[in-house]
Amino acid sequence: MTPQAQRKSNVLHKTLWSYINRKAMIEQEVVDTAEKIIATLHGKEKSYLTALLYAAKGDFDTSVQWFRDALKYEDPTIALNYLAYIGASAHNYFHRMELFRLEEQFCLPTMRRIARNAAYCIGDINLIRKYTLKLSALCDGKEKQELKDQGAHMITQVEEFKKATTLTSNQIQVLCDAAEDIANNHGVNCIGVHYFVNDDLDNAFVVRAETDDPEVLAELNLEMLCLLSSEEYRSLPFTSWFRSDIENMEQRNGC
Repeated sequence: MTPQAQRKSNVLHKTLWSYINRKAMIEQEVVDTAEKIIATLHGKEKSYLTALLYAAKGDFDTSVQWFRDALKYEDPTIALNYLAYIGASAHNYFHRMELFRLEEQFCLPTMRRIARNAAYCIGDINLIRKYTLKLSALCDGKEKQELKDQGAHMITQVEEFKKATTLTSNQIQVLCDAAEDIANNHGVNCIGVHYFVNDDLDNAFVVRAETDDPEVLAELNLEMLCLLSSEEYRSLPFTSWFRSDIENMEQRNGC
């Protein structure tokens, strides 16, 4: 690729991500320019930028198809960007499955850290332990111990919640999947959970939702209330709700 072509490709890359992160409607003029640049590319660059173009246009399924084509070149940066895109696109379950799959392929510390967080959200102690060991194996000294301590703390929180609520790890995953599905159906991404336990049986599974819209949040919590009213949950000593958390969204938007 010539230096001029590389510069155009770099500018296009930055431009497309700006639309993706802001979830802004991309102008036809920008699309036309992008298509002309992409037409001059080949291989990995062509597939990757085509994936970004469809992402910027709001076509999730086609974007994923092109990302998967680009992933054939086994570029770890593309893999991380792919996960970043689907991780912010209100497809939580799909993101988790792709994250676990790609971590096995690329073995990157960043992926292992995010995978451990995903395992924590679904209450899977075995996976938390697995990714903690994988992370700590790459370090030594103080950092190694800190990672082990973090993992142990995560496991303790999940175990205490399970004991207090009588929920199993599988039931927590089902609950997490259902909560994320509620949010995703409203176009809202979930970025984590918080396990709250106290001695007064006031236990809670709090889901961090990427929205600051009070009406949307109210609708999510109304649907969550309906879920908790089902026979599966209504007799168990815990509640659950969505809490607004837009820090990651603000960072993506450059706020």
